[in-house]
Amino acid sequence: MGMQFATATQASADVIGTECSGGSIQIIAHQDDDLLFQSPDILSDVDAGRCVRTVYVTAGDSGYDDDYWESRESGAEAAWAEMADVSNSWMTSTISLAGKSVRMRTLTDSPNVSLIFMRLPDGFPLGTGSAAQGYQSLYRLLTGAISTVTAVDGSASYNGTTLRSALLAAIQDNSYTWIRTQDYVTYYGGDQDHYDHHSVAYLAEDATYAYERDSVLSSYLGYGDFVSNGSWPANIDSDDLERKTDVFATYADYDDEVDIDQYEERGWLNRQYVIAIDGNAAAADAGLDQTVTVGTKVTLNASGSTGVSGLSYSWSQTSGTTVTLSSTTSSTAAFTPTTAGSYVFAVTVSCDGESSTASVTITVTGSTATPSGVFTDVDTANQFYTEIMWLAANGISTGWDAGGGSYEFRPLQPVARDAMAAFLYRLAGSPSYTPPSTSPFSDVDTTNQFYKEICWLASEGITTGYSDGTFRPLESVARDAMAAFLYRYAGTVMGKDTASYLPSSTSAFSDVATDNEFYTEISWLADEGISTGYEDGTFRPLSEVNRDAMAAFMYRLAG
Repeated sequence: MGMQFATATQASADVIGTECSGGSIQIIAHQDDDLLFQSPDILSDVDAGRCVRTVYVTAGDSGYDDDYWESRESGAEAAWAEMADVSNSWMTSTISLAGKSVRMRTLTDSPNVSLIFMRLPDGFPLGTGSAAQGYQSLYRLLTGAISTVTAVDGSASYNGTTLRSALLAAIQDNSYTWIRTQDYVTYYGGDQDHYDHHSVAYLAEDATYAYERDSVLSSYLGYGDFVSNGSWPANIDSDDLERKTDVFATYADYDDEVDIDQYEERGWLNRQYVIAIDGNAAAADAGLDQTVTVGTKVTLNASGSTGVSGLSYSWSQTSGTTVTLSSTTSSTAAFTPTTAGSYVFAVTVSCDGESSTASVTITVTGSTATPSGVFTDVDTANQFYTEIMWLAANGISTGWDAGGGSYEFRPLQPVARDAMAAFLYRLAGSPSYTPPSTSPFSDVDTTNQFYKEICWLASEGITTGYSDGTFRPLESVARDAMAAFLYRYAGTVMGKDTASYLPSSTSAFSDVATDNEFYTEISWLADEGISTGYEDGTFRPLSEVNRDAMAAFMYRLAG
């Protein structure tokens, strides 16, 4: 199976609201595979506070209806929340991986933990696939029996090339340094393992080899020879076994096909075996770039680095006014800048005779400045140049201070819900408004930098938040929600008669049904000329809105 990759658009950490980089990503077949075969390793990562993500490639549907695989997803979420020792509350987003829309859940109280559900059909133990899903399976895809496979919820279809590219994009996001997967050492039929396990492992191996940064790839034994137990004696006991079992029991409450007593008898809980390690023995991650003001303490963080055994750290400064770090041999190092400018630091991590180096840039500003209206990353040839410059000229967006008197707009970065509130508040002319002393949303503290703007948005009826009382400020704004925001803004702030608007009985977009909850708002957006959709006739309601597109929408709304 040769490696082929489509052009992959790397997802941004801002898409999911995580404040971490490096760490580990698990690419597995089913919702219990990480809990069974890669624990307690994943427990250790959670305990260390690392960036941790699992990609569940199949829905684990076993040929059953939606209720079964949806319950398995809920079980995975409950198990990960227990591992992190936080409440089972998750934020939902739809992200694009190499052009494919997938569902992601981010743990609210531990946003370093995220789960991606690709929902491809379960292939059954021997890769035959189920009648319910047209006998689709990863095994049949990789062996050429079928050319494409479609998610059970219809969210995306993949061929071998686009599936590998989507997995590569998932790895690139947050710059993961450790990739865990299942058994890519053994070929189909060489043991008693599930064919989905092998298929996902082969795909993950291909994706990792295309990943252009230092990383560790590890292959974990699956069911395989655990059935006989002869070759793989139990190697987990005491506290690790108790905790692993407790977490798995939490998952099992959601999966009617799991008999936890049987799992214990077969030895699937008291074993964890890494059967292959490839890539680098050490993989460095220097943390996220930061922008701070003079006099603000900066902490450099390389805890996202990984190694097959104990790591040693060495920090050095490569650019900027010389500063003294609190430590040069720990995973973290701190300093307080006294001069504005750009500071670049490198961390080298070493393990088993191998080393890896990564860099991080700290931008220090002397004071808050207003951009001149020109952003260094927006060329005059940009299709939305006029709209972006209008946004800046009207004080709706000041961009990011890039140092040296220059500013960035970051046009391809998705718009978060809190930033959307700020944009609309400024578009309205920053009206006089005193926010309440008690937040209307459980996840928006009164100290939030956009607290006033978010409360104003709610007071105008432009947002009602979610049914659980949250606003989810760091979630990306989807295109359907954007339509709703602008529709309500036009009615309440601009005084447009949106209440009497009646949408056509025929949708303007091929992917927006007339029973869509935001059909009226999306249709209004099209009729007003605010959105023309895509050239293929779609609106893509669940795709996130990038900053350049938002500039265009607001420019057209303003008239």
